[in-house]
Amino acid sequence: MAQIKAQLVAALQQGHAALAAEFRRISSRWLVRRSDILRTLDQEISRNDLAGALVTAQLWLDHKGGISSRATAVQGLIAALDEHQHPPPPPPPPQAQAQHAAPNEPVEEEAEPGVFALWQTLEQFESQLRTNDAAVGDPGQFVRRVRNWDAIRSDYKKGALSYQRELGPAKDGTFDFAVARQRHAGMNILLAYRLRETLLKDSDAPKMTHVAPEPSLLQRVHDKLQLGFDWNYGAGTESPTSDIDSNLSGVGTEAAVRGFNEAFRREWGRESGTVFDVNVYARDFLPVRGSAPALNRQFQQDQQGPVHGAPANALGFAAFQNTYPEHAKAVRFEVPLDRDSGAYGEAMRSERVYALVKACMDMPADDWAKFKAAHLEVVVQLDKQKQDGRSRAGALQAVFEQVDAVVEAREKAIRARVEQLRAAPNPNGHDDRDLDMRAQNELYAAGLAEVAELRAQLEHAEDAHRDGVAAKLTDALHRSLIFANESYVTGAAVQHVVLDKQMLSARAKDPLALAQVEPKPKNLKLRLTTERYMHSLHEQLGFAFREFELYAQEPKTALLKASKYIYRLGNAGKHIGADTGAQIVDLVALRAFGKGLLALKVTPAEAEQHDVTFASVLGAYDLDPEDPGLLAKVKARLIAFSANVLATLA
Repeated sequence: MAQIKAQLVAALQQGHAALAAEFRRISSRWLVRRSDILRTLDQEISRNDLAGALVTAQLWLDHKGGISSRATAVQGLIAALDEHQHPPPPPPPPQAQAQHAAPNEPVEEEAEPGVFALWQTLEQFESQLRTNDAAVGDPGQFVRRVRNWDAIRSDYKKGALSYQRELGPAKDGTFDFAVARQRHAGMNILLAYRLRETLLKDSDAPKMTHVAPEPSLLQRVHDKLQLGFDWNYGAGTESPTSDIDSNLSGVGTEAAVRGFNEAFRREWGRESGTVFDVNVYARDFLPVRGSAPALNRQFQQDQQGPVHGAPANALGFAAFQNTYPEHAKAVRFEVPLDRDSGAYGEAMRSERVYALVKACMDMPADDWAKFKAAHLEVVVQLDKQKQDGRSRAGALQAVFEQVDAVVEAREKAIRARVEQLRAAPNPNGHDDRDLDMRAQNELYAAGLAEVAELRAQLEHAEDAHRDGVAAKLTDALHRSLIFANESYVTGAAVQHVVLDKQMLSARAKDPLALAQVEPKPKNLKLRLTTERYMHSLHEQLGFAFREFELYAQEPKTALLKASKYIYRLGNAGKHIGADTGAQIVDLVALRAFGKGLLALKVTPAEAEQHDVTFASVLGAYDLDPEDPGLLAKVKARLIAFSANVLATLA
């Protein structure tokens, strides 16, 4: 037995081909049919031939091939072997049962603990193999039977669905169904089916091979509306654990979102976020047209031989918009451009409130109460210190009251719509989570109708009235986006993260090979004001707290999930400190904390090479990974940091 156990351990480390060959050599029964394998296994278990049972069990696993839970299965067999070698004390004899048995009825013998555990393990993996086979055989029927991507994701995490990263689907939709079927890659097939059913563009359809051609739902909506909008597939296309958030661009995105959700609801009886964890979003605060990355490439090329010294690279909206006004991909923003106008101030007041609304929505009530108390305490102290007649505390309290009122009204609107939907007959039955998602999708679509109307007004507004319409559009976007699923709410967060940190921070990949130029060319950047970086900071904080709540029982997972938001709020603090010249308490340590966590999540191999571990990252931030109050301490530090940053602006 020790030898077989050693072979199984070696199989975990080196793969299964050599071990399977050895089993075929030493076994006189290379069984082809699964029923024959299980019948032989049953016979061996009945005579307590555990060594033979382990050999046959491995043949059974090899016969299926490609199941991602193979290593887990072998580990389960090893555990059964250990239990067989060191069984627990036998239970007392079943005397009571024997007394009541019929005279000629034999009393059943107790199964040996190790063998029983082995049999349970094999039954479990037989069930998992059936799940994977169903997904491979007919992914459409599989999804329609479940109609819940969370349940599918749970099957994957339990090892019931095979995922092999190299098979895809790729970000552009490239996928070979035939290869995936041959390799029994159930989860890969479901991911490709999800993309093909919901978002795949006709232009990318030929990249998905050995599957019947059929336009995706969003493609059909696009062809029907004829509005010329475009879309991306989001970052979660390839991942078995990620959602897909598709951001629409161009004209008519508001109607497209409504059309997609209504069409999906008719076809599937539930929301796309429930069935596939796919959500589509109308254009929010990115440029109405043009290409910021294209201007960035032009800007980098211009640095090769500047005529009048190095050009400025961090620009406000108006300057950014006018840097290359004649460029084929010149951008245009839908924001108030004159910072001295009342319209700009109106837009910023709305942005401040709704950034905090997002934070409040994502925080548990007790954390939100602590957040308000910490920030009010800071401004109360500032009022006492400065004695300048301003009531910072009173102003902030009024903002918090407005935030609470917005959040309460939002929740009331969702509850009212859910009750209306629940009262209506539904042949598919009502699911509480899906009802809540549908209510929010419908409220989001209703808000987008106002957004579309204001965008049409802005397109034809005279210069004197342009900023006023833009301010109304900003507020309308805020009021609609609080109903969008897991979305940024304000332009500050979108422009800081999506436009500046993502779209403009990537080095250009072009024939000029600018990456080889020394010194490295600067990126064109959109400069936000300090108050807008503060607004983005509040949204990042909200998202971080949301991850803390979702994974409250798994602190390490919670921190790694929140790492990008911790990093981004540290980045916002960095900009505020640079612009104000203030020494923000905990800024350096927090930025290192966020970078370390992000490295562990995104590039774990590189982090390991540099001796960056979870314990070392937390230790540098004076935290203990074994502390049962770890997340509570991180929350307190982040709230205190936010309050310290606010103190530099009040």
